[in-house]
Amino acid sequence: MSKVKAEVAGSVLTLLGYDGTDFYNVLVDVDGRLQIDVIGSALPAGAATAANQALLLGELEEKLETADLMIDANGRLITVPKAFDGGAYRDLHCNTSGDLHVQGKDQLFSYKDRIADRVVVSPAAAGGNYGNSGSPPADERWVITSMMAVNETSNWTETRIGIYDGATYQIASMCAARNAKDGLVWAGQIILDDGDNLRVKWDGCLLNDVLLFYFFGYTMSW
Repeated sequence: MSKVKAEVAGSVLTLLGYDGTDFYNVLVDVDGRLQIDVIGSALPAGAATAANQALLLGELEEKLETADLMIDANGRLITVPKAFDGGAYRDLHCNTSGDLHVQGKDQLFSYKDRIADRVVVSPAAAGGNYGNSGSPPADERWVITSMMAVNETSNWTETRIGIYDGATYQIASMCAARNAKDGLVWAGQIILDDGDNLRVKWDGCLLNDVLLFYFFGYTMSW
């Protein structure tokens, strides 16, 4: 027979629970506290249960181990924002100062730095001579606004200036015979892509002539 392990005040009653069909004794633990067994949950799928939290912690630990997530020296999570292009997420780009690179493709022109440079061909060969500028790096475009080609030493017969992309020489301007120091000047706007060069050709030069090619403009981040 069960023992009464409590201070009795009044009558001793037995509490029963009803499941809709039968009556059962209500359970308590050894300390007399009501025992409740949770056999179902009203929480929605994916709620913050202990099992789900353990799963998330496991995934977080894996990400930290594989460097997919990064922590700074103060234990703060380093976030890397991305942009969605309609099909995939892409990294955003910034400079060393943390300024975000913004490119208004087909819309926005920008200014990064001034271009003021020259190409010297000396000593020249007798006859035709070429001079080529450098090419923009992959993250830049060059906007050329003026150019001048001149033979500092002798008269020459013809000059052409334009763009060379490694296969095709596109002429922007040309002139017939010129006297020494009487240069061919061009002004306008030419945009150089990665791999493009400015090119000048002098014809009718004398051996050891000094040939100069000047060009000006500005660079844009790309």
